[in-house]
Amino acid sequence: MYHPNDTMTIINIIRLNIMKTKNNLFKLALSILFIGILFASCKKDDSNEDASNENGIYLKSINQGNTQVVGFAYDANNKLTEQTRNFGGNQVLITYTYANGKITGEIAKQNNSTIWQYIYGYNNNGNLTRCDIGGATNTYWTFHYTNGKIDKAIEVISGEDAKKQTFTYNGDNIIEAKEFSRFGNTWELQKRYTFECDTKNNPYKLFKIPYNENLNELALLLNENNITVEKKYDGSGVLLETIQYNYIYNAKNYPKTVQMGSDSFSYLYKN
Repeated sequence: MYHPNDTMTIINIIRLNIMKTKNNLFKLALSILFIGILFASCKKDDSNEDASNENGIYLKSINQGNTQVVGFAYDANNKLTEQTRNFGGNQVLITYTYANGKITGEIAKQNNSTIWQYIYGYNNNGNLTRCDIGGATNTYWTFHYTNGKIDKAIEVISGEDAKKQTFTYNGDNIIEAKEFSRFGNTWELQKRYTFECDTKNNPYKLFKIPYNENLNELALLLNENNITVEKKYDGSGVLLETIQYNYIYNAKNYPKTVQMGSDSFSYLYKN
């Protein structure tokens, strides 16, 4: 059993939570969250030929070799309803609920036991304002915006500010993310990520998942383009990890494959 905070994430392929190297597999999975739909009226297509349409790109699965590690299911309105992740014989099912066209709930289960849950709230402008953790009311995140982009998130536990995240953008891409913990009246930096991006299409930008507690996963979800280099530093500025992502793109400039060290993953699309 795991939680998004327990694993690092892989940037452009699956990013919700993985662990490292083979973790890259785990790292890779948790990040693919949202996407278009497999229309019921479309012709059945079980081939590995990638495809997209003029209205967007629809991700069917993420594969490692001939093994599907992440699969997606959609409703008739092009909304993601389920995500299935398979790692080392462990299957996690993530389901999403909606209101007024926005995701309001996310729940992940393994063997019918809940392993994480998010409840999302929005203001009248459609901006995310609150994310409750675990379905409880004593732990939640609040959000601050500048020019329509999240630039600060605060975790509140039992009425007290406990954690802070800040984000720096270059255009529509997060290029730096920091996380601080509060000790008394002082915020102390715990970790920092920097990101480099390509100029191609990020398939996750259509996903609509509004937030993720993991800094690198959030960058994947919100960025316009694909992350090519991710660096993680500790609070003292010591470089802990560098991950490089090498892509091959399809005709519409969406990733077709990604290579991370010795691990390679492929994106299977449907229109």
